[in-house]
Amino acid sequence: MRGKKIRAMLALLLGVSMLAGCAGKEESGDATYTYNFTQPSTPNTFNFHDSDIVDYITMYTEINMWELILNSTLDGYEWSCEMAAEEPEDITAQYAGDEKWGIPADATAGYAWKITLNPNAKWEDGTPINADSYIYSMKNMLSPEMNNIRASDFYTKMPIKYAENYYMSNKGPSRTAVASDISVYADYGDSELYVSFTQPTAAFYGYTAADYYNESAPYVNEAGENLMDKYGGEDYAAVTDEVIADINFMLKDWYGLDEISETAYLDMAFYDKVLEPKTFEEVGFFKTGEYELNVILYSPITPYFFKYYSQAFGLVNEEKYEAGKTQTGDMIKTNYGTSVDTYRSFGPYKLVNLQADKEFRLTKNENWYGWTDGKHDGQYQTTDIVATVVEDNSTSELLFLQGKTDSYSISGDSLSKYQNSDFIYYSPDPYVYLLNINNDMDSLLSRQQPGENKTILTNLEFRKGISLSMDRSKFLAQQGYGKVMYGLISDIFIYDVETGTSYRDSEPAKEALKTFYGVSDVDDITGYDLDTARKCLENGYNQALADGLCTETDKFVFDYPTWSNDTNYVKEVSFMQDSIDAAAAGTPLEGRITVNMVVSENFYEALDSGEYDICMNAWNGSSSDPYALMENYVTDYNSPQPYLGFSPETETLGITLNGETITKTYFDWYNELYSGEYALADSDIRNQILASMELALMQKYRDCPFWSASRASLGGRQISYPTYDYVNEVGFGGIRFMTYNYTDAEWEKYCADNNYQLNYQ
Repeated sequence: MRGKKIRAMLALLLGVSMLAGCAGKEESGDATYTYNFTQPSTPNTFNFHDSDIVDYITMYTEINMWELILNSTLDGYEWSCEMAAEEPEDITAQYAGDEKWGIPADATAGYAWKITLNPNAKWEDGTPINADSYIYSMKNMLSPEMNNIRASDFYTKMPIKYAENYYMSNKGPSRTAVASDISVYADYGDSELYVSFTQPTAAFYGYTAADYYNESAPYVNEAGENLMDKYGGEDYAAVTDEVIADINFMLKDWYGLDEISETAYLDMAFYDKVLEPKTFEEVGFFKTGEYELNVILYSPITPYFFKYYSQAFGLVNEEKYEAGKTQTGDMIKTNYGTSVDTYRSFGPYKLVNLQADKEFRLTKNENWYGWTDGKHDGQYQTTDIVATVVEDNSTSELLFLQGKTDSYSISGDSLSKYQNSDFIYYSPDPYVYLLNINNDMDSLLSRQQPGENKTILTNLEFRKGISLSMDRSKFLAQQGYGKVMYGLISDIFIYDVETGTSYRDSEPAKEALKTFYGVSDVDDITGYDLDTARKCLENGYNQALADGLCTETDKFVFDYPTWSNDTNYVKEVSFMQDSIDAAAAGTPLEGRITVNMVVSENFYEALDSGEYDICMNAWNGSSSDPYALMENYVTDYNSPQPYLGFSPETETLGITLNGETITKTYFDWYNELYSGEYALADSDIRNQILASMELALMQKYRDCPFWSASRASLGGRQISYPTYDYVNEVGFGGIRFMTYNYTDAEWEKYCADNNYQLNYQ
């Protein structure tokens, strides 16, 4: 792979410092270096205030207070001060006990921060950016008359004191969910309550009751009335004693519980939240000097997340923003960031051309501080950026092979062509895939036909044999993408956001894998052992015979659901069949096991109801919170599937912490780890708990680790990244650290010499 082949060359080029890149435009006369790529569209607006997706352009034309960048050893990230001159200063002690801000008197950190701004920052026209620029921007971001989409970012993710009060000051009460999570309730006082089947609630994991509604198994009360019919015709139904009884019974039935809390209905409840109106001058965002801001929060936040969520505090250019304003009734909007003329850059590049659904072009912003501050030497070698709108992937591929673009995101049907390319690289994502083996006796027995056995899957040894029969590396080579995964949590999930350290690199996580696979070094793990697989299948079969689970003449037919019958799924099922056949060879099971592909339009319904025997299941999560991932294994918050053949609310696990063995149910361990007693514990303790749960769950051979997803791309010969080993949060270094092997003129000649037919296979 390219990453391995070019690493030695890169080391020579980079020398002692990663920043010793090729010379930029200033050092190369008139040489230019243009990064060309394709986009599926151009944005209608790139005004951060009022758009969900704006970074097509602003990732180049704007820059944050603090940026996460590739570190000097190319294996992690570090913070770079950009629009801020230095690290944020925690000034909580200065405001602790201040009644105006409501900060607890004993608070010591996280509530109040001072930002010293970069005095060299300018707009692309050379106009200075100072504290007043941010004050103007935040006032408009939160303006109650503008109703900006991103306003909530600055009272949720970045919980600025009284920001919501100002934003809601002309809107009256807001109907708000009582529960932010299961059984986590807001103080709703004596407000009237409502329940909703049409609005997202904690009871349905952030979805609506309507989203989960199944006419064949409707929501009913104790009298058998259909509650979707009774309450679902309106968005909100006022809470009465009858409603409480109905909802509590419904939720008890839906969750499959014997008992339920009398307050369970609150997980579907709403109240009218009334906030005291505030002016912007009362918001916890104010200047204390020409280049100094103070930010006061209503809840504490760590330095990492203060920097992470601050971004550029919604910085916009006052002149252009005001010029674009129009008012309709009580609503004010602006056309800021809809064209070259309605926008100004403050990052390394500026927008010079934008043609809707055709292309956008950028060039170096000569007034960016980074060209002269001595802190960005060797970075941003790119002088120009051109994005061409192409909707068809085959056209994108053609342009790349002609040398007209510098990158290509490989489509699934093209992977086989390029999987051995020296120019391919992979970007992981948080999707993980597990081979799930159904061991629920009731669901297996209900679908079992005479002479076609399924209940043998309740035997642990037999399930272990199936897992060990799978050569995961061979499977991925066949599929052409992804990465083998040996634990329930892939290496993209980090437990230390300050350093970007993966949970998989923690000692408890390593020990869990070594124990499970019986090795002394995690590098020796393959997950594949044909001889042991054969023994396990035969031992499991013999035990099943002794237990009366099967007969000596039974065939074993295991239903394997797939989304469709396309080639990849056919190959997947064939791989499973061939693997099991190889392990069964020479045993009494030879020729008796069939993996039966079942195309299912209702794939997840089949999994949730247990109408399968073996399947490839997937989930994802936040890459910065591995601890939350246990909900996929020991709760039914996302799906009832984890409860098939497993009772996490009654089965217990003993974990030794600080010399003491503590026993809890799997369900309770998850709750204590995620939001309870151990939620704020030292990471060593949390990793130990997580690893102990992971090991115990793997030993059940219900969810067998298989592979983690990734996106495959090709990088053109004109460009290079400092690393091709993906680093969380910063990828391969991005435009900041991208370097060029040819000037534009040299690249054009190279392509012409090759008749614009480049080979990347």
